[in-house]
Amino acid sequence: MIAKILGPGARQYVKPLNRQEAIEAVTGPVRGTTRVYDEGVAEALVTDLQTSRILPSGGGEHYVACDYVEPFLLQVACARLWDLLPPGTSLITRREVHRYGDVDAALASYCGRTIAAVAEDHEVPVTRLRTWLQRTFITELGTRNDAYEGATHTAGMPNAVARAFEDWHLLATERRKGARWYELLSDRLIEPAGQAADEAPPPTGSAEYLRAAGRALVLGDLDLAERYAREAVRASPDTDLRMRAEADSLLGNLAYEREKPKDAEELYREAANLYEALRDNDAVARQLAAVGQTLIIQGELIAAVSQLRSALDRMPNDRVLQTELAMALWQLGEGRGAVAVLTTVLERDGGDVTALRARGEVLADLGEARAAMLDLDRVAAHPPPTTLAARGLAHAELGDLVQARREIEEALEVTPRRGLVLWYAARVSWLDGDKARAWERASRAIEAVDPPLSSPQREAARQFVRGLKSEEQST
Repeated sequence: MIAKILGPGARQYVKPLNRQEAIEAVTGPVRGTTRVYDEGVAEALVTDLQTSRILPSGGGEHYVACDYVEPFLLQVACARLWDLLPPGTSLITRREVHRYGDVDAALASYCGRTIAAVAEDHEVPVTRLRTWLQRTFITELGTRNDAYEGATHTAGMPNAVARAFEDWHLLATERRKGARWYELLSDRLIEPAGQAADEAPPPTGSAEYLRAAGRALVLGDLDLAERYAREAVRASPDTDLRMRAEADSLLGNLAYEREKPKDAEELYREAANLYEALRDNDAVARQLAAVGQTLIIQGELIAAVSQLRSALDRMPNDRVLQTELAMALWQLGEGRGAVAVLTTVLERDGGDVTALRARGEVLADLGEARAAMLDLDRVAAHPPPTTLAARGLAHAELGDLVQARREIEEALEVTPRRGLVLWYAARVSWLDGDKARAWERASRAIEAVDPPLSSPQREAARQFVRGLKSEEQST
């Protein structure tokens, strides 16, 4: 939920470049500068990136040419050339490329720095990590090898290490029959990875630490993400309010992932204060919305609604915030208000799946089964358990008890201890005439903590149980 508000770290896939695209990628950045490539130089550099030397352990080297170029490897080679060219160089000839932009040297240096950085991050000796990378992903024939990701380790190394190499673009992954397989990003890395020397890890300032923290969070390594985020704070001057706000927000995300909503709330509030000082209205709104989510988890629904309304005052047309406000209103017992907010969202974008699902669930809870199904039928593909249970309740209210039982049982199979699913299941059982099961499921819903019902929902369930008990006593 927090990711919807603050925005998740996103991995963007960039497709390989064909030869002409790669040449354009080399020459394009120099246009408008004082530098120019001599005739044929850019083409030669691209040819070098397309050509891999294969060195079998028994001898007999040969070359393999590829039709495409990996964009990241081109970036590494060109960045090294650009950084090492002497000031005042205007014409980049083959001599300059040979002296300052050797592709093998650039890629080997990058491999060495990456191995050093991952070794430092994960507290693995550099020599051991380099040996693991070479032995695991380069065969005796000098070709690429692959390895699959197990439950905790990949070829004897923790999965977090393999995923870090993927994040650094040394390894690529492929899904095969449900398993995750790793291999070197390109044949062009075989020789550089095999010849990678010891290098110092890249220098890191506060911005680099914060980016590394974000990468670690995306990869699920929460301890490493926290370490980097705190290093970012230590490395930044007290006057860098934006860096500190971003670090506090990321630390808030970590606390939220660790199911420590009170800690997350405090960190989001601090981030909001810092963004307020920077007059970044949108960032303040997103932090206030994140505070609202932590308050919902803590059961402080009135305060949560207040925070979400404050966020919407700053970003009145944000559909995600409007939907979150609606769900908070519903949990507070204001279902009609929730429907009104969600209807406003859908008037602007009738295909908003999240809003459709939310309105359908609220309408089912309110007993408006036909209207609920109009929404829920539009989001029927792979629905979450609460949506399945809401569909089950709506079907029962419409008299289709066979379908109601089917969808309720499917929801319970996925989440047998979720308060809201149990509450809907209890109501379906009552409509099905099974009062004993209705009482049992409602009682379990009242006690559920994974997650629990909101206070108004729990009180409704208690009244439901008391009503069933009264009926039993009167018969």
